[in-house]
Amino acid sequence: MNSRISYPPTAALVLALGSSGSPAGAAEPAAHEAPLRPLSTDRPDVTESPNTVDAGHFQIEAELARVTRDADLTGYGFGHTNLKLGLTQFWDVQVVVESVVGVEGSEGYDWGFGDVTLRTKLNLFGNDAGPALALMPWTKFPTAGSRGNEQFEGGLMLPFGADLPWDFEAGLMVEGDWMANEAGDDHHWELLTSATLGHTLVGPLSAFAEGFGAYSTEPHATYALSVDFGFTYDIDGWLQPDAGVAIGLTDAAEDCSAFAGLSMKL
Repeated sequence: MNSRISYPPTAALVLALGSSGSPAGAAEPAAHEAPLRPLSTDRPDVTESPNTVDAGHFQIEAELARVTRDADLTGYGFGHTNLKLGLTQFWDVQVVVESVVGVEGSEGYDWGFGDVTLRTKLNLFGNDAGPALALMPWTKFPTAGSRGNEQFEGGLMLPFGADLPWDFEAGLMVEGDWMANEAGDDHHWELLTSATLGHTLVGPLSAFAEGFGAYSTEPHATYALSVDFGFTYDIDGWLQPDAGVAIGLTDAAEDCSAFAGLSMKL
């Protein structure tokens, strides 16, 4: 979800130094630079943002911790981080690293590094103002070994976002994915759809609620429907902690998970 932004402290200091004490007639390139767009993150909900990172800037979106419960098994994830770089004013690239995962098995937990996912986002319109739409292809590399399914996967996301009356923000997403079968013998198509709604509560504190579901063409698979809700807290427009809970509504969905994270624009 989007939130208001001001320059980070380091950027504000550079701009202040560049504009004070300048010799008469000296060039001031900072005055001609476009202001940074509002901080817009792909977390903490499932629905991705259609807005890209400003050209030449980095953005870090980290899931500090997640605990998932499903079918009487508990899984853990720590430090799962999305590293973003803005290439142009409408295009960024992303590397998602699952730093530490813990998968419960019959002989205890298997702890270690997870999978790595490469993504890119192309904004089609509305990157600076108004309704926005983007294309986001992605590919997962099976670096987790026994902690994952050891299969390449990929897909394409189409996230849409818009501001609504009374300071509400809405996001919609359609995603088509080529996913590995549970048996690991082949792949199948999945269609994921999601809708999220956010609103400011008090000052920098905002809340969101979301519904998302996945239809799978894998034989004997059933529809996986879930809801999640949580909070974000804007700190000077460049730093955003978040926390939330997801709850599965059908047997095919994960029973529940709790998460907390942090996003930062540099």
